Amino acid sequence: MIEIKRREDWPNRLNAYVVKVQHKKFNFKTWNCCIFACGAVKAMTGADIYKPFRGTYGDEVEAAETLRNLGNGTLYKTLVSIFGKSIPVSFAQRGDIVVIKEP
Repeated sequence: MIEIKRREDWPNRLNAYVVKVQHKKFNFKTWNCCIFACGAVKAMTGADIYKPFRGTYGDEVEAAETLRNLGNGTLYKTLVSIFGKSIPVSFAQRGDIVVIKEP
């Protein structure tokens, strides 16, 4: 786990980021939910947590392989290694990353 701290003006930075990217279209390689979330983290903190993964995959299969090779095996485990143990969703607040498990 690395220490990542939000800047004092993080709400304004997060809002500006969302406004800037709100019209981007999904593309697994260049604009997906992970890239969006990592961009939000960078906007709020200055930390580029996506840097090791940038340009390493082009589709879902390659992304899973990248998480096995560069991350901690899965997206969830990789996020825990960066941010620490997750919290119950009922404690999530504005600016927190939320991972939703889909069938």
